[in-house]
Amino acid sequence: MGNVNRALGNANYPQPPYMEHGLGYRTPWGFILSPGARVAAIVSSNGVQDLDEPPFDSQLVQTLGEALLLCREDMGDVVMVRGSHAENIAADGFLTNLKSGTKIIGLEDPTSGLAPTFTWTADETLALDDDDVTICGLNFQINGTDDIAAGITVTGDRCRIIDCDFNTGTGASLDCVLAITTSGDDLVVSGCRSRQTGGTTTSFIKITDGSGVLIENCDLQMIGSAAGTGVIDISAAAEMLRIRRCLLENHQAASTAAVSVADAAITGVFEDLRMVTLNDGTVTAQGVVFAGTTPTVHLFDCKCVDEPRKNGALSPAAAT
Repeated sequence: MGNVNRALGNANYPQPPYMEHGLGYRTPWGFILSPGARVAAIVSSNGVQDLDEPPFDSQLVQTLGEALLLCREDMGDVVMVRGSHAENIAADGFLTNLKSGTKIIGLEDPTSGLAPTFTWTADETLALDDDDVTICGLNFQINGTDDIAAGITVTGDRCRIIDCDFNTGTGASLDCVLAITTSGDDLVVSGCRSRQTGGTTTSFIKITDGSGVLIENCDLQMIGSAAGTGVIDISAAAEMLRIRRCLLENHQAASTAAVSVADAAITGVFEDLRMVTLNDGTVTAQGVVFAGTTPTVHLFDCKCVDEPRKNGALSPAAAT
């Protein structure tokens, strides 16, 4: 019965990572598409390999831009990105051919040496400016040049960034200002991981507008550019936000914020956040930091720790 419970993802066993948001099933052995899905193209910078099966001959292309040309508008077409694919983002309009409803899916673990990898070598952005676009299982190296303004800009509605791995900086001249900035409605960022070993980043994700944004099950670490910049920054009015079950670390030397919330009409719920800051101060005033009293966000079981070898405390303090 335990195995059945695990498969169904009931309350005792959280939903396993290979059951994705409407993509079908991602398993350790391959990808099972949802009914009716069409694979428009398979992307591989290495071309056709010995012993590849026949479908590769007609479906394989060497760049994501070529693959997107083969997708149809609003039809849920799928682009598979093969393991060990490597592509540089070096010029404007990298996603010019993007169509609404397209799903871009990596075929290897995004944290492994076989990850399909996209590396920024210029200050450009991946523009998700169409609705209902999904990106899943890709490795994003947003550290190939200095101060990349925004690796991914989301203005379309109902887009999803799922199970992706991000490198936001390895040195003072190899970093980004923002990994993701969004103003679209109903964005989902789920199961993503970010790491940074050098340079500074203002925020991993910045929410500038939109409603219904969901950030869940993410493990995000960065080196902030200033003490009060949050790993997640909500900088303007946004409604019905959901941030839940995340580990957020800000390794800026005097950091006080993991989630920074502007003094604006911001509503939503934050649940089960585990936050690390490095300023040894009043921990109940750190972690989730509100700039004023306008937001009407409610929080459940959010904890912050600002000292090594200590346990986290509720932050903000519990309601009375």
